[in-house]
Amino acid sequence: MIHLNKLSLSNLQKLGAGTYGVVYKSKDNKSVYKIYKNKIKNFSGNFVKNPSIELNKNRFKTIKNKKMKLKHTDLLDDLISIGNEICGIKMKYYDGKTISDLYKYNINKKVSLCKKMIHNAKELTNHFIYPLDFNHQNIMEVNSSIRFIDLDDEHTKYRDEYNKLDELFSIFSLNKSIKEFITNNNSFPYHRDFKNKLTKFNKNKATTYTDINDLLISASNNTNLFFIPLYTKLNDRILNYLKTFSSKVILVCNDNNINYSDIIVTINKYNDKKVFIHDIILESEIEDYLNHYNSNNISIYKNENIKRY
Repeated sequence: MIHLNKLSLSNLQKLGAGTYGVVYKSKDNKSVYKIYKNKIKNFSGNFVKNPSIELNKNRFKTIKNKKMKLKHTDLLDDLISIGNEICGIKMKYYDGKTISDLYKYNINKKVSLCKKMIHNAKELTNHFIYPLDFNHQNIMEVNSSIRFIDLDDEHTKYRDEYNKLDELFSIFSLNKSIKEFITNNNSFPYHRDFKNKLTKFNKNKATTYTDINDLLISASNNTNLFFIPLYTKLNDRILNYLKTFSSKVILVCNDNNINYSDIIVTINKYNDKKVFIHDIILESEIEDYLNHYNSNNISIYKNENIKRY
């Protein structure tokens, strides 16, 4: 048990606040203290007693026992009291970003992180821990790994044995969270084939972790390509995206209006901005190109010679 007083709490750095409590960082920067609110709003908008305090008092020993068996998720470390009242919990501090800050990641990087989410969720299920609300604010990327945080509220079930219904609801929640992460902020000019894949991905339902993984694979195939129509204005938004995520830029020319001078001008414009054209194709070739694309292929465009034509 960690004993605090209101004065010591006021001297700590406040990291944020959520539905159930306010989070502070410890002075040694290794832990966070979540101090629970006495009352929270329910779905009807009425204030009710915060269930987290009694809930974690009752299941603290269970959580501690399960924590020792986990490799990829940290659960609460200790209870916190002010005066004689238990009022919060201590958890490990992570220096990273929540996935709600990572929507601009390219599709392949997103898929990689999502596979790690599935891996960590499976570990929890194997120990009869079932998060029913995989909120983007509670999923962090830390040194390229994924960490689930805030598994202390009533939406995380800690069972003594396998529970099929809890597992199913946990998978549904993870599937929803992954879909929202994958499809969020994909407003860049990808080809419509990629957008169709994301739309289908978003509509499909998953009932197992394998289902989610299969959907991820189908959504990510050949999506490291970035199709740019010949006369697209090269704005800073597109430039920053291409530089950051090293997308393979495919310059698309209109079948009926191929102007070699314009192509060379466009190529030079991109080269000047340190963005290099990976390939040049006709608009009518896009579907076949996607179906047969091999990431090991050598770029068709070399040394400002348009070999395809």
